[in-house]
Amino acid sequence: MVAAALLLIPTACTAPTETALRVPWQALHKVAETAPNNQTALWTDGTKTVLAWPGGPDQPGIRLSNGTNETVLLPFGTLQQVALYPADAGLLHILWLDQTHPDEPRLASALITTDGKIERGANAVSAKATTHYAAVRLANGNVLTLWIEARQHSPNCSMAQIERTHRYVCPAMPATQLAWLI
Repeated sequence: MVAAALLLIPTACTAPTETALRVPWQALHKVAETAPNNQTALWTDGTKTVLAWPGGPDQPGIRLSNGTNETVLLPFGTLQQVALYPADAGLLHILWLDQTHPDEPRLASALITTDGKIERGANAVSAKATTHYAAVRLANGNVLTLWIEARQHSPNCSMAQIERTHRYVCPAMPATQLAWLI
């Protein structure tokens, strides 16, 4: 026991040596290329991972990949701000700002499998032009969404809750009127 203590003391007192910078991660392989301003989405359950990103104006739609070299194209128009949220039964809610009409982006959603099969096609969530949105998955698999309308003076902030079937649990309305929902 004494010998071990004597060996540790000189080791602990030595001057630190320079070491190379260690990066805790590394690129495994390139999945795809996208425009620098496009928001990508990532979902995982620990065993399966899904990546989603928007195509450009010349190649509209959402690209999905499960990390392999195969990419699935979802034909959902020109878009930005893609997000993925788990639903139930192995399905994913996918939300985005649809820019099919450039001056009128709308919040839209669909329901897909983790392999990219469309279970429920694209549906508009917001009825008016939308600049930003946020969403969160609730314990029951529904998604609570909050978005800002693109108005110059006092833009509205609205909320809705989307079920797996895309029915709204509550109608879209100004967020100030939905305090009971949260």
